[in-house]
Amino acid sequence: MTASSIDPAADVWLRRLVTELLEPRRQEELVRRAFEQISRDVPELTTPALSRGLDRALVAMSRSLLASLVGGVSAADLPDEAFDLVEDLVRNDLDLRVLLRMCRSGQHATVLALTEQVTMSALSEPISQQVMMHLVGHTTDWAGTAAEALSTAFQRERAVDPAEATARRREVVRAVLAGGQVDVAGAQARLGYRLEIPHVAMVLWTDDPAVGGLRDLRALADTAAARLGAAELLVIPCGEQTVWAWAGRPSGEPIRAGEVDPGGFGLALGGRDAGVAGFRRSHAEAIAAQRVARLGGDRGGVTVFGDIEIEHLISQNTAAMADFVRRELGALAGSDPTAVRLRETLRGYLRCLCSVESTARALDVHRNTVRYRVDRIEELLGHSVESRRLELELALRGVVLLAADTAG
Repeated sequence: MTASSIDPAADVWLRRLVTELLEPRRQEELVRRAFEQISRDVPELTTPALSRGLDRALVAMSRSLLASLVGGVSAADLPDEAFDLVEDLVRNDLDLRVLLRMCRSGQHATVLALTEQVTMSALSEPISQQVMMHLVGHTTDWAGTAAEALSTAFQRERAVDPAEATARRREVVRAVLAGGQVDVAGAQARLGYRLEIPHVAMVLWTDDPAVGGLRDLRALADTAAARLGAAELLVIPCGEQTVWAWAGRPSGEPIRAGEVDPGGFGLALGGRDAGVAGFRRSHAEAIAAQRVARLGGDRGGVTVFGDIEIEHLISQNTAAMADFVRRELGALAGSDPTAVRLRETLRGYLRCLCSVESTARALDVHRNTVRYRVDRIEELLGHSVESRRLELELALRGVVLLAADTAG
């Protein structure tokens, strides 16, 4: 039954209903119900990244379906967001049955929501039956056509060698990072990710294959992106133990160490930056954060570039950094317990703005102990702490990196 074959009164009511349901508030409610139903029926789609893709697809598909209620049924009317979701399913190694369950669940939720509108209306019995038959029949036909089109797209996408597809996307990313001229529109189409938006780049890795693999690193990237409030996520495997990722359109505060449990993996984050240049800069910062984490002996944890930028700068020339540390700290640069204890006191003393009382409280020792140690430190340095505060702070950061590097 088409819209043109029903009673004129039913057609008028149906067109009014479609206009109302296309209003943002009403459409949002329709999408919410379908989203909740699908999330219950297809738990595989409840990861943050897939949930965002599902929500975008449902918004676009609901507009297409509602418009078709007073027009025609055509698989060509399916929006790009629906096919984007199919690509997401394939990239996450999900089965075709997941797609079909999603289609059935969405169809059920939509039919229920539309028929409720008829039930709550003041239409006469004959008109109500006509509208009901049209809504159920048309929605079922449309959903069947959509499922066929999406299944075909799924099979076509799955037929592409995953390793080949990943390699192609990796090459696009490397071309963007290289800094040359970039066909932004083409790169975005091949990546399924927008380059003009703000990003936070991430590097995720493990130095111990026994800890986990790429699937676990992808899951960690998804968790970190959700913590950042990101609306988009691009994940590029680099070998079997490293993943590069970009969290697109982050809305929350930056992740700080301790806010995400990486579960034994390393997670390094760049700063928030926008556009193609920001895509590159944030990635360079994430790579730098990973380097400092490894140099510092941190094989699993969260390292944020903004927290280690000074370490990054002073460690660019390891030999020069070692000379600087030895020159500034002298005997305090040693690895013996006394030198380590005096460095800890010096670090606390500088952090507490050279206050003996505050340092004693921070280190939980007697203030006379702090005074004795500061006197000993200044004796070994050959000058007062206050006279070279900045140099000492930098040297203390450097000695940690050197000690960890030597131990490694």
